[in-house]
Amino acid sequence: MKGSFARLCAQLYGILDTILDGVLIVDEHANVAFFNTAALKLFRWNESDFHKCSLFELFELGEDDWPRVSLDRESRLEVVARRPDGTGLACELSIAPIPMAGEAMYFVVVHDLTKQRSEGQALRYVACHDALTGLANRAFFLDELERQIETTRRRKRLLGLLLLDLDRFKSVNDTLGHAVGDQLLQAVAERIGSMIAKKDLLARLGGDEFAVLVTDCDNVDEIHCVAEAITRALAHPFSINGRNIYTGCSVGVTIFPFDENEAQELLKNADLALYYAKEQGRGNWQCYNASLRIKAERFNEIETELREALEQDALTLFYQAQFDLKTGALSGAEALLRWHHPEKGWIAPASFISVAESSGLIVPLGKWIFERVCRQIADWNRSGLDCASIAINTSVIELQQPDFVSYLEETAAKWAVPLSQLELEITEGAFRQETMDDIAEALAALKARGAHLSIGDFGTGYSSLDRLKRLPVDKLKIHRSFVREMLRCQADHAIVHMVTKLGHAMNMQVLAEGVESSEQLKALREIGCDEGQGFLLARPLRAADFAKLLRVQSTAAFQEQASCRAPLDSDNVIPLMGDGA
Repeated sequence: MKGSFARLCAQLYGILDTILDGVLIVDEHANVAFFNTAALKLFRWNESDFHKCSLFELFELGEDDWPRVSLDRESRLEVVARRPDGTGLACELSIAPIPMAGEAMYFVVVHDLTKQRSEGQALRYVACHDALTGLANRAFFLDELERQIETTRRRKRLLGLLLLDLDRFKSVNDTLGHAVGDQLLQAVAERIGSMIAKKDLLARLGGDEFAVLVTDCDNVDEIHCVAEAITRALAHPFSINGRNIYTGCSVGVTIFPFDENEAQELLKNADLALYYAKEQGRGNWQCYNASLRIKAERFNEIETELREALEQDALTLFYQAQFDLKTGALSGAEALLRWHHPEKGWIAPASFISVAESSGLIVPLGKWIFERVCRQIADWNRSGLDCASIAINTSVIELQQPDFVSYLEETAAKWAVPLSQLELEITEGAFRQETMDDIAEALAALKARGAHLSIGDFGTGYSSLDRLKRLPVDKLKIHRSFVREMLRCQADHAIVHMVTKLGHAMNMQVLAEGVESSEQLKALREIGCDEGQGFLLARPLRAADFAKLLRVQSTAAFQEQASCRAPLDSDNVIPLMGDGA
């Protein structure tokens, strides 16, 4: 009988030795009576010493822990195992009584938590950090923002929230590739990280958008200094693969508790300030103020109402005639968008075109205009009226659309209108360096198909002579501000004269916008300006009234400018993106 029991015990011990977790059998005093091979490896003790151990030596257990877990039921607890080299090991103990006669014994399974916790920490890291830069991600940042708000409120300190966008990141991705763009983001993260204190938090929220929490501040100057330092630092080039890359950034700043008390509202404030920084020409930082919120609300209101007006076909096109200053003959017209709100009356394009561009509504709006202009030209052509060419103000956002050229070509073909009867007017402000590559190809394609191209508001934007010579432009339009002051200001007169000579030297026609007096008209003729547009010559007209002008296009009609005035109050005659009025 004793031999059978011994064999049974040996078999049992052999089975326990195959278990990967450590297994101990201890007596009622927690002294070790048995251990398997896994336990020996886990604790790294000598086998001879292990027989002399108790659970109190193997684990960080208090004297009152053993009675608490050694009841007549299974117990679990997390403890730290002690190793001879002084290191600790996180473990979970499962302790169960062994039903047997005589002395009480306990079965102890020791499970190593190190790998589980390591994997958990890795998962938490992945969940909280951006894979590309290693910075905190949006989810972690939002949690930390909430926590810092409470801490700052309790300590009665200040908290700064900075949102920033890189100014030319899209251009880097498009021209140099996404791999270079990723390296740039990593370099930006490293540079910003070197500009902030250890107590502060830097996060990448996505794309090229970063955020900084400036914590535990005494005054707003500390926060402003961080914004200034980051803006200056990112203005310097980054060396990527031996190439210097310039990006710069725009930064929006908001401060708790002065601007807002809730995390989401602070984020909205910082975003508004960031948008304002971009409006100011980029490469700068701006602080939130209440007027930005009012402006944003107005923006949303205009966007909603403009979208409804577009869907309901509640917009109107007017046409302002352009004349040959030598012969007095009508040479063309500019299509001008007008919006008459049922409650607010005439709404100035200056109030809604920027909203349309910022919201992306400019693309469907532009298509609506092209469709209506082509349809109107077709109607005039069928009536035997020669309208020469109609100029349409075109946004750089439209030119950047991949289907822009094909859409315009298809629309013109749909109405049997030759593209030579269309003139696309791009304001000079569109010719920034970062947009040149995007629009040059579209302009060349349009020119090749017969469309005319002009630059409006010339002299007020970004047209360097180098960029000007690279573009297939047919006409320069002198901004009305120079024409208005040319008789009183010698410098403005010189500018008008110089632009006229420059245009002629580059084989371009030159049109003066905003001609309002006979003295201006005389001076422009003497300078040699080719065409004129303005209230003196003709006010913007509805299509039906402009058709009457087409029927009597002669020098006499040119002289009788009073008969060409539209039934609009002049205060409401405002350009789409710059009338020639």
